Amino acid sequence: MLMQTLNCQNSEGCCKNPETHAANSFTRGFTLVEVLLVLFLISIMTGLVLVTLPGLTLSQDLDKESQRLDYLLSSLRNQALLESMDYGMEVGPDSYTFKHYDDASGKWKVMEEKLFSIKKIPNNIQVSLEVESDDLQYGGTRESDEFGGLSSYASDADGVDAFGDSDGASDEAPPVLILSSGDMTPFSLTLRSRLNEEVKVLTSDGYGDLQWR
Repeated sequence: MLMQTLNCQNSEGCCKNPETHAANSFTRGFTLVEVLLVLFLISIMTGLVLVTLPGLTLSQDLDKESQRLDYLLSSLRNQALLESMDYGMEVGPDSYTFKHYDDASGKWKVMEEKLFSIKKIPNNIQVSLEVESDDLQYGGTRESDEFGGLSSYASDADGVDAFGDSDGASDEAPPVLILSSGDMTPFSLTLRSRLNEEVKVLTSDGYGDLQWR
């Protein structure tokens, strides 16, 4: 019995659990080649993320601007119906301006409500507007385009805003009218990214819901 105990102690390796011995045989450090390979793969993945992020950011900017415009115009249309007032929108060199028709003065005045205050157009987005000639009744007058066809307005036009006085009041109706009757000037408003040329177009037929394409 003593001889068997001594033999087991002298050959300690044979008395260990075979599974533990096998696991220990796989426990080793990474080689230099393996470390370099991992670093190389990480650098490739990082590069892919950095290349992708600008595109995602630009798309998000365009999406946010389109959502903002959709919300503003839809809200203004609802407000026109609820308050029985006539409103309009202009596209200036670097901003959108929303106006209301003031019966007392017979002028279109810039809206002072925070929601519809002058909105700056992001620098990386170009906005262009085309409106169809249309006769719309507002404030007891008749507005029409004597030339017919389409009228165009762009956010990167040169010069100052041609609509109105220094305080924003104007005798001339804005290009896009949003009336208390629910009618709206038929228009096509294009948002174009200056960096990746992505385009979104908001259209109105004058009667139905706004449509994006």
